[in-house]
Amino acid sequence: MNTLVIAVIVAVCLVGFFGYTVIGKRISLRAKGAAEEKIAEDAATVDGAKSYYNAAISKKEAVYRQAYKLHTEVLGEIKSYEDQLRTFKKQRFGVITNLNACVAKGDDENAKVYLRQQNDIDEKVTVIEETLEQLRETERVQKEQLDNAHDELEKLKSEKDSAIFKLKAADVTQSLKSIPDASDDETDKMLETVRDGISRKVKSAEGSRIAYDSSADVQAKRLDKRLKEEDLDRQLSEYKKTFGKK
Repeated sequence: MNTLVIAVIVAVCLVGFFGYTVIGKRISLRAKGAAEEKIAEDAATVDGAKSYYNAAISKKEAVYRQAYKLHTEVLGEIKSYEDQLRTFKKQRFGVITNLNACVAKGDDENAKVYLRQQNDIDEKVTVIEETLEQLRETERVQKEQLDNAHDELEKLKSEKDSAIFKLKAADVTQSLKSIPDASDDETDKMLETVRDGISRKVKSAEGSRIAYDSSADVQAKRLDKRLKEEDLDRQLSEYKKTFGKK
């Protein structure tokens, strides 16, 4: 019992603190703001948006089902009253036929009976016709409500599809930000060092080739080789001249 009393007192104190003190109100507002922010973040995801839209669609479907039920019921009432009206009109036709026969025969007593029946049927027909007029107006309004409920439901379903498509597209686009950049400062510096090294080695090799080509020893050897080739060409030419005389 004491525990229950303490719990009640604590609860009352908490309600008073959060509801009436400045600090309590601030904490409540922050908590509410944090909750709303969390809901907004969740709603911005594909699964979260589907969940919220499905909940809203479920409510719209309940409204539509209720509107459909009421409209169906009033249509049933209209049909029932229309059937009764046709029945009474058929009865009235028979009563008038009998009334005319009695009047023609001078049978006033039976004529009065049929006349009372006619009056009774006429009253019922009047009531039914007035009721039908009201029911048809009710049906018209309910049909309008039913159509509106259907349109709102389909509009919300279409909005859900569009929203999910947009969120999926946004997720794909946003995923580009999560792809890490293939280059960084350290990698760039390393590659720059490699490129400089390659450039220096190529230049060094080219310099070595130029130095080799420009050396006096190489030039002398090339000159000697060229002179020997020219001498061989001269000898071959002279040999060809004497070749035919043998």
